[in-house]
Amino acid sequence: MEKSFTENLKYYRQMQGISQRELAERMNVDRSTIAHWENGDRTPSYSDLGLLAEILETEVSALLTASPNTGRDIIIVVDDEEIALKGAMSVLLTVAPNSEIRGFSRISDAIAFVKQNAESVSVAFLDIEIGTNSGLKLSETLHEISPKTKLIFLTSFPDYALSAWDTEAVSFILKPLKVDSAKKVLEKVSVQ
Repeated sequence: MEKSFTENLKYYRQMQGISQRELAERMNVDRSTIAHWENGDRTPSYSDLGLLAEILETEVSALLTASPNTGRDIIIVVDDEEIALKGAMSVLLTVAPNSEIRGFSRISDAIAFVKQNAESVSVAFLDIEIGTNSGLKLSETLHEISPKTKLIFLTSFPDYALSAWDTEAVSFILKPLKVDSAKKVLEKVSVQ
């Protein structure tokens, strides 16, 4: 199936805050089936598409058409803590309704997405500790791929502030992301 389906499936699943495992349970399939659909290794049946659209609260056509991005700014959030990721995405959906919000719990997925959408990703909210990986290192990689992307660190550890300022970051926010701090930083980087 076209790459747009794989991206859309993942996008709408994340927008609903549903893990691959949860979606698989609701679809009555293995989690690996969802992973194969998102990777483009397999395609769902027509009946599966209908159920996917229902669960993800969208239309089948939205799953099958070009990427949900319609020239809007894209804001990404990278955080391995599901509750923090969902919370930040929810706040950003409220604060920046004209932007597309994408969330990633894995660094490799975020990097792949930015490589494909470098011109559209305007802001990246990055956790500093992402599993055993470093958000500081991720910021360097993202800056190389998309120098115009504004990098903002979102973390529970204020001790990292000095290290964060040694990067290309424009701001540093303590978790959880709140509406006021999100508005303030997005105004600073001219995204609404």
